[in-house]
Amino acid sequence: MGLFFLLFIDLSPDINLRLRTYIQSELLPAAINYYTETLQVVPLKKKLKATFNTICNFQTPTIFSNDGVDADLGVLISSGYEDSNYIAYARACVLSYINNR
Repeated sequence: MGLFFLLFIDLSPDINLRLRTYIQSELLPAAINYYTETLQVVPLKKKLKATFNTICNFQTPTIFSNDGVDADLGVLISSGYEDSNYIAYARACVLSYINNR
């Protein structure tokens, strides 16, 4: 058992180049490595595919909606400015009705 996932990144153009570079070249590779090494799942038997036009109020990336991807988990990352009292959040947007993953 292993974890194979696809990462889709949509960073706001408002993010400066230094922060964008840090996110893409240091932060996300470290997170991917951590989850790949620590999580184990029963692999999906079919390709991961989205049948929705939007996921978490974002346009579904074409890679998820066409033929699907050989992955057990899809991670979509976006950024933007919000006037709030937190700096980041995460949530599950789409779960399989078959196995709730």
